[in-house]
Amino acid sequence: RQPYTMVTTIPCSSLPSCTSKRYLTILFAILLINIKVCNSLQTVATTAEWRIALNIGREPSTRMPTTWAKSGARMPLIIKCNFTDDGRVASISGDVRFTGPKGEMINLVEPGEWDVTNNRDLSFKLTFPEIVERLDVVLSPGCTICCEGLLFSETDLRELDKKFYRARSTTDDANGKVQDVKRRREAPRKWNFETEQWEQRYTDESVLSRAFKRSKLFGAELMEARESLKRPNNGDISIESGSFPGFDCKVFLGKQGKIKTKMRLGNAIIGTWSAEPINDNPVSYYKASY
Repeated sequence: RQPYTMVTTIPCSSLPSCTSKRYLTILFAILLINIKVCNSLQTVATTAEWRIALNIGREPSTRMPTTWAKSGARMPLIIKCNFTDDGRVASISGDVRFTGPKGEMINLVEPGEWDVTNNRDLSFKLTFPEIVERLDVVLSPGCTICCEGLLFSETDLRELDKKFYRARSTTDDANGKVQDVKRRREAPRKWNFETEQWEQRYTDESVLSRAFKRSKLFGAELMEARESLKRPNNGDISIESGSFPGFDCKVFLGKQGKIKTKMRLGNAIIGTWSAEPINDNPVSYYKASY
């Protein structure tokens, strides 16, 4: 037996015209508010899960003591983290596990904070309340690491590509004009039946005109190179894109980000990090980050 709902309708003719208009206006306003709220809920991510790969060890020009990681050993750590829209980042399992000389090691990981500045620079912190060590790579109890790297949204990458191809188009146009001058100068000579001599097929452009076209090409090449440097290579960012709080599209995280820890004389670099979004793809799909 199907449930039913009784709906009572009021004919518009029974309502005053002013009341009817006010009623329709209120309904329209409520509809717009609902559409706006639904769109915001569907497009802006509030949480994101990423697999953070830490590669901790001695780095060039580090401020760590000379005995720290002197052997060249590395301590690879994989932490599945959850980023939330309240600026918090935490290990999903609350710990990190890795294999050392003594077997499997389990260490707690305390949550920290994350921040994105200039819509590009990502930083987040995690704290290890207990000592974490592998050979001579040691993080003392209460050590807080700060991971700094780059974040590229798909919208930003499309905009960077658009600017680059626009600059390349300008370079191609300028190069075409320079090559056209060269072709005209190197064109085969033609026979003049009146003077009975071979002569140039085209009239040479002035030196000033040729110099202007070459300088324009030089400036276009510089602009193209500058726009190219702004675009990350495929090997410089995560293999896949994933959601991230505060962004209405998926993002890529840069590889070879810096891991820092606070020392008496300032921050010391103690390794690099990369990340991949957590999804349904097989783990073997990802290349090792260390």
